[in-house]
Amino acid sequence: MSDRSEGPSVSPWRLRLQGAWWFALLAGFVLCLPVLLGWGWWMLLGVVLLAALVALPAAWLLRRVSTAAAGRSFGAGWLRATIGWSLALGIALAAPSYYLATITDTRPATIPQVAPSNGDKRVVFQGMQHVASENFNKAVI
Repeated sequence: MSDRSEGPSVSPWRLRLQGAWWFALLAGFVLCLPVLLGWGWWMLLGVVLLAALVALPAAWLLRRVSTAAAGRSFGAGWLRATIGWSLALGIALAAPSYYLATITDTRPATIPQVAPSNGDKRVVFQGMQHVASENFNKAVI
């Protein structure tokens, strides 16, 4: 049997909450991957690089505040912070696309119906709104 006297004991509730938090971040990031990859692989790489930069001061601060983080190496804390920030930044970047797609679907554009006529012929202008995607434009044509 091993004796876990290396560090302070961690509450099971804290472990459960951390697990739920990491699961939510990972699930949100997986849902946002199509948007990020739709912009290109460079976007995903940019998110990870930006997260690595943001994680440096975050890992340092967490090491100063948390006793659990102080027991780990700085590299391990920085890697964990980089992964967390990558997931969060990916979600934050892709969320507006999903929001706009939802709004477009649930509340379509409403414009006044304009119908100029010239005898028997009539032109009706209809509002249209979409998140600019190549597949959508091809489908409309």
